[in-house]
Amino acid sequence: MDEMFEPKKKERLDKDFFKGFIFIFVLGLFLVVGTSYSLEFFKVNKNGASIQFSTSAISINVTGDNTVNNTLSKYIDSEGLLNGLTKELTITNTNANHGEAILKIERTSGVELSNIHYALVINNIVQKVDTVPSDGIIFDNVIMGNETLNVKVVLWVDNDYSGSDLTFNGTISSEIKRTYNLTSDILDDVIDFNNITTATNNYVSFNNEVYRIVKIEDDRIVICKNSDFDSTAASRVNSNKFNSSLTYADNSIIYSHSTDNKNLYLVKTVNIKSGKGTSTDPIIFKNNRGYLNDKKVSNYITYKDDNNTILFTQPVYYGETNYIMYAYNDPNFQGWNDGTNDYSLGDSITLTGDKVLTAVVQQTAYSNLARLAQVKNDINFGNISSDTNGKGLYVLKGTENDTNPIYYYRGKVDNNNVIFGGFCWQIVRTTNTGGIKMIYNGVVTGYGKTCENTAANDRQLANTTAFNTTYQSMSDVGYMYNKRYAYSTTTPTEGAYFGSGVNYDDTTNMYTLTGADVTTPDASHHYSCDLTDPAGSCATVRYYYYVSGSSYYHIKLTDGEKIEDAIYKMTGNGTDEVKNREINQNYKLNNTDSTIKTYIESWFKTNLTNEEDATKINYQEYLEDTVYCNDRRFQENGSNTLLKSGWNPNVDNTEGFGGLTTYIYFNTRTRFNNNSWYSTTNKPTFACPNETDSFSVSNEKAKLKYPVGLLTADEIILAGAAGNSYTNNTSYYLYTGNYYWGLSPSYFSNVRNAYGFLVDSSGNLHLSYVRDTVGARPAVSLASGTEFENGGDGTKNNPYVVKYRS
Repeated sequence: MDEMFEPKKKERLDKDFFKGFIFIFVLGLFLVVGTSYSLEFFKVNKNGASIQFSTSAISINVTGDNTVNNTLSKYIDSEGLLNGLTKELTITNTNANHGEAILKIERTSGVELSNIHYALVINNIVQKVDTVPSDGIIFDNVIMGNETLNVKVVLWVDNDYSGSDLTFNGTISSEIKRTYNLTSDILDDVIDFNNITTATNNYVSFNNEVYRIVKIEDDRIVICKNSDFDSTAASRVNSNKFNSSLTYADNSIIYSHSTDNKNLYLVKTVNIKSGKGTSTDPIIFKNNRGYLNDKKVSNYITYKDDNNTILFTQPVYYGETNYIMYAYNDPNFQGWNDGTNDYSLGDSITLTGDKVLTAVVQQTAYSNLARLAQVKNDINFGNISSDTNGKGLYVLKGTENDTNPIYYYRGKVDNNNVIFGGFCWQIVRTTNTGGIKMIYNGVVTGYGKTCENTAANDRQLANTTAFNTTYQSMSDVGYMYNKRYAYSTTTPTEGAYFGSGVNYDDTTNMYTLTGADVTTPDASHHYSCDLTDPAGSCATVRYYYYVSGSSYYHIKLTDGEKIEDAIYKMTGNGTDEVKNREINQNYKLNNTDSTIKTYIESWFKTNLTNEEDATKINYQEYLEDTVYCNDRRFQENGSNTLLKSGWNPNVDNTEGFGGLTTYIYFNTRTRFNNNSWYSTTNKPTFACPNETDSFSVSNEKAKLKYPVGLLTADEIILAGAAGNSYTNNTSYYLYTGNYYWGLSPSYFSNVRNAYGFLVDSSGNLHLSYVRDTVGARPAVSLASGTEFENGGDGTKNNPYVVKYRS
């Protein structure tokens, strides 16, 4: 939806708005460009000369592109109001004198003006929705000295327009014409106030009734109803002026009134639209503000948010068709309600008095968080959470302007508790699709209503599950793992040669070494057939990746595999050339569930689906299919990268690459611990570039059976763990006093052990062998639009409760 119709906090434009404008009496004469009215009752000034009015323009400043060279779209009025072609201009009266601002649509070619509809918005108030008049003038109004008007013009053609060519070329021209100041003593010369009862040039049309100018008092014009004119001679002599507002429809020119409400005192700036002051052609005043094409303000529409905070007030003009034109700035905005009736954007509304409309906002879980989230951009994610380094609900820096900003809880908070599916959960963060990711936090207590007394041990599913019971391959860091290459430490045959590469003969199915000129493995010689003949061949070739003392760690390759093929099949990492090699094209990654994935999905099936009990709610219908990232990319900088480890054959013999004493780390370690990646400027990431690491129900290459996973190391750091060092934190909501698994891989030690990240018993983001048996805390993500029941505040004894569909 176009931002022009979104509400903005601004000064309320109601009847009190006009009280502060105390100016010199001004007579405005210009309705349209080049037209002036000669007001015959102003016959002479003090010197007896005729009063002359100039049509000269005031110098103005206009910013914005005023050219229109576009194709118009077809809409009905309400659609066009919201979706039509929009041009924006800022017009400033650079003179201290007041003037007449005129906006005009001028056509060069294309659709005729009479077929074009327009909406006019001035300072965020919709002034007019109509067809462009033949003269093109869409605005003719008073502009005060040094005043700025923010103008938006929306153009469209009617949905029934029959023309085939919808192009329009032209401009939106602007001009300010000057009005001259006339003092009250000049008016005193024009009207004989000593014989006021016989005066024939003091008639005024005001508030849809006939008034008479009766006197000047304190340099202010005083008027009264014609029906009171003869009977109030005494009050006209001594009115006892009382400075308060009346409830007249056109209150913009009323300064005060007499105690009997019969005499009205006008503000010192009054602009005359037309009239000669006679009974048949009385003076018609313009509103000082809000005047538009002979219309006066009759009522106001006041818009409020759902907490009854006034957002803005829309003036309603006599004779206008009034529309509901404002959108409340909330993704869950449903429309407006006046206590009885519902209104949608573009609806017309007929008023008999002022109207108060309140925004109707769907109370979703996400929108609740949006209202509570704070902006705090100085959090250092390298350090643990604290009272000064994050304790609350925040907007993640850099996502503020996203369609769905990321909101996250950090530190020792107790307002992120949710009951869902009969269990307690803690909100961790929202997702970029408007979902809410939560971590399991135990069983519901207090007759199924609170999470107050959940014991630490009960906040995880088990204390005895491995991430993977297999642990001696690089594959074993996977949430689903791939081909496992059994390692061996068999000592090479004495005198056996090592090559920098291999060739494979598809006919004989045999390997031969290339560059086999050494008998000890080094940074550029990793392959061996374990033969003392450098030209010998073998069906299985050894690849040596780590040497420690007399232990030579290696894996075995067959069927033409090279080390880059093995790395791809273990982790999914590899160039397109490697992935597209014939030997790898038919290989299916993620072919085996990890131990912990099997455990969590079994629990989910039993407790959150109705597959085992058809009478239960299928809770997975309330969850979104978000990504759980098992980021198996290799570390990109530092000493423990793929290139510097023994897993790199280093055929170009680059110094420092291919070393046989270096471990290989995964990408999360690039951001964690010794690399000091996290800081006030860097933040945890939710990116998951590799498709085979992006686990979800809908991803066939990284397939979940159910929408459940684990938190990543980045999400644990976001919540309050330290991102630069191993630092204990017992004062944040993820601390339980127990160990439990995360989803992010850490490293492969090369000496047969794979490691993954976990939260330890001190609340530290640590690492452990994937074979270790610790706790499991599943994570799920509520779908966008999920609602909470009324009354919850997220605390343990009054948690949010997910509202289920009937």
